[in-house]
Amino acid sequence: MSRESAIKTKISPRAKKKAREKGLIEAQLLAMTGTGYDGCICEKDVLEYQGGNVSKMTPLAKKIVEIDGIDVSNIIGTGALGKRMKADVLLCKTKDTKSQSISDVHGKKVLNEIPYVGMRKIIGTRLSDSMFTAPHLYFTVSVDMENINEHRRQLNTEYKRKLSVTDLLVKAVGEAIEKNPMINSSLVEDRIIQYRSQNIGVAVALENGLIVPVIKDVQEKTVLQINDDTKMLIEKARNGRLMPEEYTGGTFTISNLGMFGIEDFTAIINPPESAILAVGGVNKVLKVITESGKDRIEIRPIMKITLSVDHRLIDGIVATLFLKDLKDLIENPTAYS
Repeated sequence: MSRESAIKTKISPRAKKKAREKGLIEAQLLAMTGTGYDGCICEKDVLEYQGGNVSKMTPLAKKIVEIDGIDVSNIIGTGALGKRMKADVLLCKTKDTKSQSISDVHGKKVLNEIPYVGMRKIIGTRLSDSMFTAPHLYFTVSVDMENINEHRRQLNTEYKRKLSVTDLLVKAVGEAIEKNPMINSSLVEDRIIQYRSQNIGVAVALENGLIVPVIKDVQEKTVLQINDDTKMLIEKARNGRLMPEEYTGGTFTISNLGMFGIEDFTAIINPPESAILAVGGVNKVLKVITESGKDRIEIRPIMKITLSVDHRLIDGIVATLFLKDLKDLIENPTAYS
């Protein structure tokens, strides 16, 4: 313990000895509350010390604590110098779950109690702020997916890849933004900022929330490059290994719930962005096809997409033109990929 720290913190000789035996570091001693005379740290304080909030934690353990909102004061570190390891955090989490009891709340039987903290609270706060701050306006169109599905099959055969519809949608959105740059903007204080960079987020559902990895500079990338980025980011998101720079800085978001059987929905804008695209599932429906002035009915794969915009920045005509261009791009994929 340094001389300067010793002046600020009084500690008895027996407490010092016991601290050395427990391998406590200086920061932990400084964080203790002494119960002895005049605030002196005594042997009892050291013996009862369980790690506190200042003990070190491995990055993975810290990630689990942040996501699940675990109280770190309950975690005893088993690593070197009291460092909290992943196993310590998971053990504490298991004990917390087992200790929860089934009780009645206002006549309703409770199965479980989950703290409203961490990622879930951050998501809730941000989306609430967005919904109450930005006046949302919604536009929905139906898109014929026949051509894009065939084009995707051809690309997968040609490049021996497994491109997803989302990869092609990201590229199509980028092309539509190029034609309608106001969609790619933010309101910053008293200024509307239009971005050259098309940083498109793709919402990924996790067990304990939603995270939006961002594909940066889509305007400079091919569909194959977008596919590489998407696979890498989604894998990292599901393994809890995303870096902050990989889920921040977005200028537009795509939320695709079609794979979960959702046919149509509206999404809340991810601030400070000004728009988000909600993508529903593909369903086979009867469609009238007109060729050479003659109509015929065919069964076609149809997908509904809904654009939510911040009406403070984006007028109805701007949103309409963007959605019209996006529909044309999706139905004619060879024009951009």
